[in-house]
Amino acid sequence: MTPQWLEYLIPILLIPLMYLLSYVGVFLLSKLERVARHTATKLDDRMIEYSKKPLKLIFVATGLYLAVYYTITELFPEMGKQIVYQIYTMEAGQKIAHGVTLLEASNTFFLMVGILLFTYAAVRLSNAFFDWYLLDMLQGRKRRRQTVFKFSKNIIAIVVYAIGFLIILSSIGIEIGPLVAGLGIGGLAVALALQDTLTNFFAGVYLTAEQPIRIGDFIQISSEEKGYVEEIGWRSTKIRTVENNLMVIPNSKLANSIITNYEGPHPELSFWVPIGVSYKSNLDKVEKVVLKVANDVMKDVEGGVPDFEPYVRYKEFGDSSINFSVGLRAKARGNMFLLRHEFIKRLKKAFDKEGIEIPYPQTDVHLKKD
Repeated sequence: MTPQWLEYLIPILLIPLMYLLSYVGVFLLSKLERVARHTATKLDDRMIEYSKKPLKLIFVATGLYLAVYYTITELFPEMGKQIVYQIYTMEAGQKIAHGVTLLEASNTFFLMVGILLFTYAAVRLSNAFFDWYLLDMLQGRKRRRQTVFKFSKNIIAIVVYAIGFLIILSSIGIEIGPLVAGLGIGGLAVALALQDTLTNFFAGVYLTAEQPIRIGDFIQISSEEKGYVEEIGWRSTKIRTVENNLMVIPNSKLANSIITNYEGPHPELSFWVPIGVSYKSNLDKVEKVVLKVANDVMKDVEGGVPDFEPYVRYKEFGDSSINFSVGLRAKARGNMFLLRHEFIKRLKKAFDKEGIEIPYPQTDVHLKKD
């Protein structure tokens, strides 16, 4: 016969025992993960990795359920039979009360927890598939697909949680059919209450379908904000600024703004470097030297477009110099800064060698005698 003190100890030990078993399960998954690394695809690796956290939570929830169930049924059976609340139903036109015992309420609660945990596990496995495709298959390429898949990932998570919520309602005896019908009647009120949220959601759908911007694009908004598109969510778009700060903009504001996409229609872009030379300079010689340096930079420096022909355009007689601009082209916006850096360094060296002067700002004063 089991000692009484041991009977009271069993539910206390069940929770840490299941917690330790959860680590055993994670350990076994880690062993399986090592085997999965040798397969041709990385999808199984991500599925196993994303399963670890839900597995631990399921073990802990199971331990809690077993401890509560044992306590109610074995230690305090009379307590488990006590009515904790009433459920009222209509039968033959009459309102009938049904008592719910503590044991039944406990079972219903842990059933809801179980459905919620399995819903969470389903979302995690769905995220594993999308992350595998985005990070391992696309690897930063095909930004159009990347944008669509990231947005779809969020939408599917919402749908799965909604399905889990409806299953929970069904498990506690709430009829889903009338509820869904009621949503149709109350849809207008809900739409008005969630007007801003729905506006941002449909703006996010537009941004994903029309794709004026994509993940990874460098954009400028009409209100002067600039940065790289990190994520297009169902409510807002996240942009990483040049200073490496995260800027969150509602989708509706972004959809109604004038957007300059520096990556479209293709990532190559032209840029100009302003220069001034002395009035004493031979402009034909200046143009020849500048084009020689510019062509070398296009071919030698990473990010330059080798088959692009740089050009020089004189534009004005300045106060101290004859001013002109040099047109260069970069493969992407990020390459522009290194190209400009190298071009200015090499051009200064070439001007010094050829005796071409870059004048300081100056003003000549002439005194007129009577």
